[in-house]
Amino acid sequence: MKKSQFYTTLASYYDFLCGDRKQDVKNLETLIKKHQKSKGKNLLDVACGTGLEDFYLKKHFNVTGLDLNTGVLEIAKKRNPEVPYRKGDMQHFNLKQKFDIITCFDAMIYLQTPQALEKTLGNFYRHLKKGGLLIF
Repeated sequence: MKKSQFYTTLASYYDFLCGDRKQDVKNLETLIKKHQKSKGKNLLDVACGTGLEDFYLKKHFNVTGLDLNTGVLEIAKKRNPEVPYRKGDMQHFNLKQKFDIITCFDAMIYLQTPQALEKTLGNFYRHLKKGGLLIF
């Protein structure tokens, strides 16, 4: 099986393999409260998958989701119709917006070179407000 197939044709199995993320999001909210320096609630969930975390995050934040794969994005849009979802690569996206918080769960492992990591972190930085928080 190709890695990308899991996020497209097999996207319906994603939730089963990931499980419930409610406790993960509670832990994330604790980190945000402790470390966030900006005052806003705009959160970008990079590599959002099927929007599992967004289902909980949207209760406390203005969430925007980003993912490269249409299969999981379709599921995320159905789960969280009020959340704007965008298709994009974490190295190259440009949303023309800055966020107070950027999260990226479980996806940094796909960055195979130091250059890809540098490009991605630079892109995250360009999308963060002053005092914003990046959690990955």
